[in-house]
Amino acid sequence: MDRPRLLIVEDDALIAIDLAETLEELGFEVGKVAHHGPAALHALASESFDLAIFDIDLGGGMTGIEVASQVQAAQPMPFIFLTALADRSTLQAAKATGPAAYLVKPFRPTDLMASIEVAIHNFQRQQPQQLTLDFLNQHAPTPLTAREVDMLQLLLEGKTNQEMADSLFVSVPTVKTHLSNLYSKIGVKSRVAALAWLRCCLR
Repeated sequence: MDRPRLLIVEDDALIAIDLAETLEELGFEVGKVAHHGPAALHALASESFDLAIFDIDLGGGMTGIEVASQVQAAQPMPFIFLTALADRSTLQAAKATGPAAYLVKPFRPTDLMASIEVAIHNFQRQQPQQLTLDFLNQHAPTPLTAREVDMLQLLLEGKTNQEMADSLFVSVPTVKTHLSNLYSKIGVKSRVAALAWLRCCLR
């Protein structure tokens, strides 16, 4: 199994080196170390990471909170704050960005490891499952088409009829026709019932 790939965002070079060594010893892969906000944003835009660890008091004209806020707006991913700042106002500002954890330095390696593993696990659980035609046709009373599987995937992701139409490059009436055919094949009459049927299949 691949090791989780992490991004460290820490302005103090010595702390960054020590943190990277600790993470490697804990079984993680440190994919990149960024020493300021712009470098972190560049790394996140050009590479793939399973989780980011942000210090808050960074150089480069941006705080870790500002970096995290921009990341969440562009490409949601799990991240934690690892900082020496423990005042109430900083904590409140950090909470607004939706971190998976907020750890205050000095930290125990076991606490850091647990925070990372739980953060990645919870993030992956929240991602929509990718449905397949073969899997769904093991449960459907009448075989589904590939387009009907697309409709179920979009239902699972919470898309509206208009968003479905935009995703599939079709009209809203066409979406409604596909949904009607889908509902008939799985024996339901509504979006809510279709989602309930799908969740039963996924258990």
